[in-house]
Amino acid sequence: MLLCGDDKSSQGQDIQRAQQLAAELQEAVMTVELVDYDVADYISAPEDAAAYLDACIEEADGDVGFIAKALGDIARARGMGAIADKTGLGRTSLYKTLSADGKPTLETTLRVCEALGIRLRAEVRTDDAA
Repeated sequence: MLLCGDDKSSQGQDIQRAQQLAAELQEAVMTVELVDYDVADYISAPEDAAAYLDACIEEADGDVGFIAKALGDIARARGMGAIADKTGLGRTSLYKTLSADGKPTLETTLRVCEALGIRLRAEVRTDDAA
């Protein structure tokens, strides 16, 4: 079987070239550097925070932890200590409550939203699930 075309007389060279290409590819794959992504690094303006929370609520499909984490992302972007001061809640408890495993009360959610300058609102559903 011919690997790279030509004729059978070049098969040894073809195998060598295929091995060289495989080694180069493996080296390229092994040197890929992944960086951590933190959405909090990209939420700067209040409009960004509101749009992010709105999108997360839309996608959450009833997952309270998903929404809590979104609030936590925004709070981290603004500084969890500052949000703790504004809400009167402990910084450590806010980190825990505003995580994927968190289940914030409505009171906590509203206090955090107030501290973040975000207003929650209701709208009529337009899908069949209403």
